[in-house]
Amino acid sequence: MRTRVKHDERSPWTKPGLAVVAVVSLLLIAGCTNATPDEGGSANAVGLDQYLEQSLEFGACDPTIVGSQPPVPEIIEAAEKAECATLTVPIDYENLDGETLDIAVTRNAATGEDPIGSVVLNPGGPGVQATTFAPLVAALWTGGPIAENFDLVGFDPRGVGLTDPAVDCYTDQERDADVPLSALGEWTDESARAIVEKCATGSGGEEMLARLGTRDVARDLDVLRSALGDDKLTYAGASYGTRLGSVYAEMFPQNVRALVLDGAVDPRKDTGDRRIQLSEGLQASFQRFADFCAKQTPCPLGTDPAQATTAAQQLLRPLLDEPLVAADGREVTFLAAAEGIISGLYAEASWTAIIAGLSELQAGRPEALLALRDGYYGRSDSG
Repeated sequence: MRTRVKHDERSPWTKPGLAVVAVVSLLLIAGCTNATPDEGGSANAVGLDQYLEQSLEFGACDPTIVGSQPPVPEIIEAAEKAECATLTVPIDYENLDGETLDIAVTRNAATGEDPIGSVVLNPGGPGVQATTFAPLVAALWTGGPIAENFDLVGFDPRGVGLTDPAVDCYTDQERDADVPLSALGEWTDESARAIVEKCATGSGGEEMLARLGTRDVARDLDVLRSALGDDKLTYAGASYGTRLGSVYAEMFPQNVRALVLDGAVDPRKDTGDRRIQLSEGLQASFQRFADFCAKQTPCPLGTDPAQATTAAQQLLRPLLDEPLVAADGREVTFLAAAEGIISGLYAEASWTAIIAGLSELQAGRPEALLALRDGYYGRSDSG
């Protein structure tokens, strides 16, 4: 049986600032996480009941949940309907009486009268906000049986987005200027230590960075399951979210109702191989978008999908030498424009927004592509 969570009209989020998660910090602290399988149920340690038995108080969302969405009416509408809450979890599950962190949660309620439970969503990354992803999925699934029978729930994993503390390695100015983590992406011991110290300064310290592993997030996921009132977890994860789902199933097999793991991460591949695989997947998505665009009037990439990649490069390459300046004064570089396109490839609902962005770019206006990129990074008007 499922118990409905308590509803509260108050906004549980009072801090509108968003943090950019540096994936490198997750890699650097990987050696600090527990690499051995946990004994079944071991995460339900003595003293954890205070977290498992908490009630989520859903209320109005932080404005960035709507403001960071792709400019697609159906998605904006779903974001406006979302409710938000805060889940409290221990930073260190070996020290349940120690410091805690606040996990940001969104919910798009089931449209049916007798919902089965919740589907918890994770879009991957690691480091992508699920609080903004859940409304996007709600828009895509509107009218379908899942949206009718399940609440669609997203949570920002520890260190991500609206979860507090979040990993914060950049100032807004550095992020807008596309400051790289290190020159040419080459890492030395010195540069690695420098970025760890920089991230730790804005993220609650190195101890916090050392508690961002997948197993910590899986434990948080089980606390969320319990707080939602679900006896067993129903979960849908993509990309890195498949890794989180599989680790959860390993740690809590008795608590699994159903898992959907889409675009599974191959644990046998190293980081370089996974980057190649990601690029191949994005190119395939771009080609599907190009097929769609070619049937629209007009398509800024032309009517031949086979030439779409070349057409896109011709549009973007001038930005390598001379970035455009957006209406808000920000420079739009080649990377920023490319990320705007890429961010829209993850959902077909955003394809029309990519077309609009490319059309405006042809006219020297980069704002629409920049808005897509801002949505991907969770950037709001405040930074």
